Order: sequence, then C-alpha cells, then structure tokens
Amino acid sequence: MFNMLDHTDLLTHRLVKESPSEYRYLCPVCDNDTLTVKKHTSSTFTAGAYQCWAGCLCKEIREAMGVKSYESNVTSLNKWKSSKPKEYPPIVPPQYLELIPVEPRAPSFRWDGDKRVQRYNYSESQYTERIERMTTTDDGELVRDKTFRQYSNGRLGKGDELWPMYLIDKIPIGTGSLVVVPEGEKSVQAWWLHGIAATCPQGSCWTSSDLKRYAQQLKDKSLYPLLIPDPDLAGQRKRDKWIEACRDAGLWSMVLDLRELVYWQEGWDSYELLMLHTTYTLSSVYDLVKRQLIKPHEMLKTHEALKVST
Repeated sequence: MFNMLDHTDLLTHRLVKESPSEYRYLCPVCDNDTLTVKKHTSSTFTAGAYQCWAGCLCKEIREAMGVKSYESNVTSLNKWKSSKPKEYPPIVPPQYLELIPVEPRAPSFRWDGDKRVQRYNYSESQYTERIERMTTTDDGELVRDKTFRQYSNGRLGKGDELWPMYLIDKIPIGTGSLVVVPEGEKSVQAWWLHGIAATCPQGSCWTSSDLKRYAQQLKDKSLYPLLIPDPDLAGQRKRDKWIEACRDAGLWSMVLDLRELVYWQEGWDSYELLMLHTTYTLSSVYDLVKRQLIKPHEMLKTHEALKVST
C-alpha cells in the first residue's frame, strides 16, 4: 500500500498550509491547492491517505512526483536508481516557422456574489471554471483566493472522456505553424487577446500519457509547439515532460525561458510579461523564432501585434 507520508519530502516546496489533521499541497498534476494528505488514522481515513479534490487520479499524482512503482511504505524516491536515458532518433527542424495570427478574443467572465467566475470551454461537454475572490488573512493582508472546478457532461469532475487541449479546435492550420503553449488558460487567453494562437493542456491532464497524446495531435495537425513553462520547479518538470512527449512523437519543439527576458520579475508567467510589456515580449519571441530557422536570412512575417505599444 502506498503511504504518501513516506514521500512528503517530494512535496515540501508545494506545501500550502497545515492543520492538526492534514497537509494541503499544490497538486503536482493540476497545480491547484487541492491535494490533501491525512496525518493520522481515523474512522474515515488511514494515515497517509491522499486525494486531489480537483479530480486528479492517484496514479497521475504519483507519476507526476516521479514515483513509478513501489514495494513498501518506506521507500523514498531519492533511493530509486535512475534508468538509462532513452535515445530518440534525430528530428529535422522545420525550414519555415510563423506564429499563427488569429482573430483577437477578449476573455469573458461573470460575477457570482463576490466571486469572479471565468469559464474555459474545452469541448461541448467539458469545461473548467476559475473562481476568484478577495479575502483577508489573519494578519489583515488582502489576498486573492482562487480555485478551479472542472465539469464533464454537466457533472463536477474530470469524467471518463479524454480532454482535448484548450481552444485546439479554433486554431487554423498552415505550413510552418508555430502554436504557443504556455501553462494555464489565463495565459492562453492573453495570447489570443493579442491575436496569436495558443493552447494548453487542461489542469489535470499533465501526465506523460496525456502529453504524448497531445504531442501526436499537434503533429497530425502540422503544428509545432513553442513551449513557455512557468519559471518555477513545477514548470521545469512540465517542460521536461513536454519535451520527452514531443521526442516520442517525433515532433520538433522549442522552449522560451521567461527568466532570460529582461523585464521578467520573480513570480511572473507569460501572462504578466505579455500584458505589461507587450512589444518587448512579442519582439523577444519573434527573435527567438528567427534564430531557430534553418535559413536565418528568411525574414519572419511581422505581426500587427508588434505595433502595440507597451
């Protein structure tokens, strides 16, 4: 039996809060503060019992932590022997790349009392809601509290159907199409707001099997991903899983490290950079794309968004 208390060292950096009965962590799969671990055995739970209340499967959580199998309750991940790195055949990069221009889409939301609710439609039967409200801490500090809920066929939860990538069916397909793949729907919507196609996995669909499926779908649509991971440990892990999935599918990809951009500040993702430093961020992306081309003398088409002032 797997006991999460034997592996909490892998989640220390993701601890959100602690109560006498349980720990609450950011889930390594969906990155929401919905993973609970029970400290003690009770009439309802055994010590070490764990669950992500956003619907992530226990197997997905273990896989995201790097625990692929186990034999006892006392085995720690840092005792696992690393396997031989997998070898992949070389992938020929595209000779032409262009970010995909789209009709700008402004995000919409509704108010439910003091809660701001934003809905992200993945398909006709699957959607996620982002719920935000301002709360006051015990120290009197005003902070933004956010939660995510996912719905499938009108019911709360991930459901049994496979989730597509966000807005993937809205992206036009063409030669040399480079689609932006940041983390989270909020960042995706920021790119669409500036007229550039973007997509991302749903919050609980970050397992290796999910990403391999997505990488194959992108390849089938002749879309090359420009991966923009969040600049934190969780983002680095997701980046590595994405790169491995693309290699498995034989799909060429590229990565933008936000920490290398001049205006980046601690805690920012592509949303803050794009919204606050529009011209600089877009110029940096275009310069990165140009450097990746086999024929660097070919000019990349300029997008109208570059004319937007910061």
